[in-house]
Amino acid sequence: MSTLNKKTRVAGGNGALAAEETNLNKLRRLVSLAIITNENFSKTNINVISDIISLASRISENEYSEFISIITYARLEIGIRSSVIAAIVGAIEGGHTVILDMLEPKIFLRPTDIMDLISLYLSRGNKKTLPRKLKRLISKSLNKYDSYQFSKYGRSFGNDVNLVDVFNLVHPVPENEESKINFKNVVEQTLPVAYTWESVLSSGKFKSKKEAWLDLINSGRLPSLSTIRNVRNILESGIENTELAKMIRNKVYINRIFPDQVLKAYTSIEDSLVKEALLNKLVISDRNSTLKGKSLFILDISGSMGTFDLDQLNQLSGKAFSVLYSLIQNAENFEVVITAGDDYKRLGKSEFLDLSKVKNIEDLMSEIQQISKRIGWGGIFTKQCLDWVAKEREGVVYDRVVVISDSQDCDRNLTTKDLPSLGKYNYINNIAGYGHVAYTSFSTNNFEEIVTFSTKIVDFIKFHEKDFKND
Repeated sequence: MSTLNKKTRVAGGNGALAAEETNLNKLRRLVSLAIITNENFSKTNINVISDIISLASRISENEYSEFISIITYARLEIGIRSSVIAAIVGAIEGGHTVILDMLEPKIFLRPTDIMDLISLYLSRGNKKTLPRKLKRLISKSLNKYDSYQFSKYGRSFGNDVNLVDVFNLVHPVPENEESKINFKNVVEQTLPVAYTWESVLSSGKFKSKKEAWLDLINSGRLPSLSTIRNVRNILESGIENTELAKMIRNKVYINRIFPDQVLKAYTSIEDSLVKEALLNKLVISDRNSTLKGKSLFILDISGSMGTFDLDQLNQLSGKAFSVLYSLIQNAENFEVVITAGDDYKRLGKSEFLDLSKVKNIEDLMSEIQQISKRIGWGGIFTKQCLDWVAKEREGVVYDRVVVISDSQDCDRNLTTKDLPSLGKYNYINNIAGYGHVAYTSFSTNNFEEIVTFSTKIVDFIKFHEKDFKND
């Protein structure tokens, strides 16, 4: 999957020869980092955007097509924004403006993408006279937006670069009558206020928050994630629990909502009817096949991970359970292993989860609890667990193995170099993030450690395993 070029010596220049990554592969890994951190880079990665710009400026002509595929997939399929914008700015600064002709206008999903790109471009000392190819790409994109997007993002609120500034720099030409009207409204700032849940609640149009929430619910314009995040607020406004539960059942879709967000809403309220409606959204039988092939998911339930109980989930157990559920929901074919052990005897114990007994999230939690009674709550012994799986499933090669843990391994003298590689791709998802927020790549034995809790773990795996060169 990686293209290797010149060699360098490891161990301070005294070790063996090792291959060095190309600039494009380094950029790809930084985009991967952006996915798992949701672009909220930690202090140790504060220069990631600058690094992406620098790497993008040094791509070679024969990498253009792969570069386009990487950033298009990252923006349109995963929703990564800042890193994609930085990559485009870097390519322009490196003189690779031909990529602007290769990009589709939809790369700028929202008007704010354009505003942020120009803001970043100008902040780096580039001339206000934008490259002609960039102007043309922006003009095409502006003609794709509808009146709602202009109303939501086109009003000037003192941003570094607002949409009026964009129009003054680009001078876009409207391609149809609708665009002509929208463009005129942007320039003259006569755009109507967009109908969003924030604008409705703050409009003063309604006598109470209850009336405002009712209007949003009845209009069908309250986004699913906004509903989940505001469950408690909606109930406290006086809305009947039957009304809210009905809306959750019929109008909330969680295909892009992480289980952790649903579970947070679940634990934030006491109303049993609404809690039931929330849990009913987490149905394991309603799955897709995003992660192709055969997967093995290993869940650490050792004492440091906390309690696996729907009403008593703590920070770590809630994260671990959400990651497992999300992986299950997106796996084409999978097995689940629950693991813990006996700290005193230094002995790990593991057991395969009986998937025939699991139809929903409550069944899943119940089965984990039953297994825990048989294997104990001691620490995780990752190598012992993998060795046990290798024996139990002799000859089976998984497409991917994901260990979900806080990485408080009791075999402290071992590292990922000692772990048996049971899959084509092998990951340890350290959800505790005791270390830096990152992931190690090209490690020995093809085992990689993702050090963070991320709502985009499935997106990260998809991106990491995707062969952009041959797509």
